[in-house]
Amino acid sequence: MDGKKLKIGIIGLGCIGRGVMELIKENREDILKNSGVDLELAKVCDLQKVDTMGFEYTNDFNEILNDEEIDVVIELIGGTGLAKTIVEGALKKKKNVVTANKALLAKFGKELVPLAKDNGVEINYEASVGGGIPIIEALKNSLVSNKINSIYGIVNGTCNYILTQMRDNKLPFDVALKEAQKKGFAEADPALDINGGDSAHKAIVLGFTSFGIFEELDNIIVEGIEDVSALDMIMANDLGYEIKLLAVLKKEGNEVDIRVHPVMISKEHLLSKVDNELNAIFVEGNFVGPTLFYGKGAGSHPTASAVVSDLVKIINQPGYCGVTEGNLTLKDSGEIETRYYLNMILKDVPGVLAKISKVLGDRNISLMAVSQKEKDKEYVPVIFLTHNAKEKDINAAISDIESLDCVKERPRKIRIVD
Repeated sequence: MDGKKLKIGIIGLGCIGRGVMELIKENREDILKNSGVDLELAKVCDLQKVDTMGFEYTNDFNEILNDEEIDVVIELIGGTGLAKTIVEGALKKKKNVVTANKALLAKFGKELVPLAKDNGVEINYEASVGGGIPIIEALKNSLVSNKINSIYGIVNGTCNYILTQMRDNKLPFDVALKEAQKKGFAEADPALDINGGDSAHKAIVLGFTSFGIFEELDNIIVEGIEDVSALDMIMANDLGYEIKLLAVLKKEGNEVDIRVHPVMISKEHLLSKVDNELNAIFVEGNFVGPTLFYGKGAGSHPTASAVVSDLVKIINQPGYCGVTEGNLTLKDSGEIETRYYLNMILKDVPGVLAKISKVLGDRNISLMAVSQKEKDKEYVPVIFLTHNAKEKDINAAISDIESLDCVKERPRKIRIVD
């Protein structure tokens, strides 16, 4: 490196890549003035040439990897195949890496983070969680004096927008999804967002950043919002809750509970007030107490801002990556305890509630409340609220109940986060 000058190569000129080019072109002098770091964008790469704003272009990423003068490779192509090849190649050539690729980090972070350390370079990833929200910076530096007790995050704007529309405009899920697509808040293929996969990648990144636990996606609970119904939204409101898709991380002794699923959360909680496409991450440390990080979780400019902040840290905060595997283990998902909301479509005949109560009782589940919203139909929705119960017991009870002849379909559950 030449003093405090960084020579940079970008691979991937999509929405975020263009945002980074624009930011460096427009704000380079201000960045130098504010940080003492001069960002020189030496070369940009994509398969197809787009407007490169005057920066040197190549369609061969190897030109960037093999350029000895380039200090930092920004990987913005997404995915876990070619992206891994690029990031590994850069690190082995002792080039620093900045990436927004949460899927890559979730799948291969356990390999890539030590590889960076072994080669004496950084792999920075602020933009992988929360877009422009500086949550990684907070966890690594601002809250470094704390033991993190828990993290609850609304980290997918698509899902948050859909749930907001379902609540405010009384829309069914499929109509709210189409509205999100029309507004540009959902992809043409929204599966990774609505099934919880995107949020799960981010939860895994938060897990190794906060707790040093590199976990496999298949080992954590991941549920999306596809089965949240209009009735669920009405009942949540009546009970004083909002429904949100949350990434949940909790330290319990030497175990960490990591999961992603819809939750009912009190209207009094700050996260319940985060609507539409915005993200928010609620972190509790043992000394600082509760803190909230809120803002735009996606988009060209917010995410580019996070990418460029990672560039400056390479010089001004060496060793920033600093993630090491800890001595914590993943909590067995079956042992997770919480309260549950159960939505069952039951035959409206005498004795049904007694049958359901017996099944729940046999599985060590006690009830707080039962509510029936409709009458005078053959099958009616009946809502059950439980006291704290174990995940394995609830799942077993749901399977038992599903087999009863008085039940129309498999009961749906939403966890209640207090």
